[in-house]
Amino acid sequence: MKHLLVILAIWLYNDARSSTREKFVQELLASKNLEGIKSVHSKYIYAPPEPFLNRPMDFGFSYVVWECELIEGNTFWDFRLTLILKEDSIVYGELAKREKYRFWAVQGYFPTHHERIQELMVQYNSFYDTNYRFDEFNKVLAQDYYYSMGCGETGNDLPLQAKQMLRWVETGNIRKLVEWIKSPNFELQAYAVEGVTRIQKKGIQLENKVLEIIDHLKGRNSIILHCAGCIQGLRTPLNNLIF
Repeated sequence: MKHLLVILAIWLYNDARSSTREKFVQELLASKNLEGIKSVHSKYIYAPPEPFLNRPMDFGFSYVVWECELIEGNTFWDFRLTLILKEDSIVYGELAKREKYRFWAVQGYFPTHHERIQELMVQYNSFYDTNYRFDEFNKVLAQDYYYSMGCGETGNDLPLQAKQMLRWVETGNIRKLVEWIKSPNFELQAYAVEGVTRIQKKGIQLENKVLEIIDHLKGRNSIILHCAGCIQGLRTPLNNLIF
């Protein structure tokens, strides 16, 4: 009988813990804006929330990445939200939980505002002269890259994207750089701006559309994730990094 009570107590504990996690996920996914997310956070997590990485995209939209940690007893769950907003309202969003080897497994999606997504894609493709579908657009947008022109203790190590950009500059491959400058990914755009700026200094003329996009990105001045030496996770406006 005693063993049955112990098993029952363990089951009830695990069930309550699971229910807390499930309720946390459900309430987060029911949020309609950042204030709603903060409210859910304060309900379940006592520590102050980590700052949102909120970056302006284009045409009044913004891209938000936010991570939090839910603790139940001796168990820790790391969650990551990636959101596209328009006027602080969630247009599209995913909630993922960290699994083994730092892999993020999607736990659920926020309700999608299809009209707003269509508005974003029409405006984006029109301005950048691209043909993105939203699934492809979102995949590129969400790729984790770091901008850096010098990593490691000596500053001689470069990310793969930096090496690729430098090869394109050396060979004058403007077409590939333009593909990146039209990319929805903030860090790829930063590499592309660096690349075409170097090409300009060689006296090579750029198309008016490329110059227009560069001016647009300067005006937007979004935060770029970058590293300097051994320090990773720095957040600096584009203009402070390149211009």
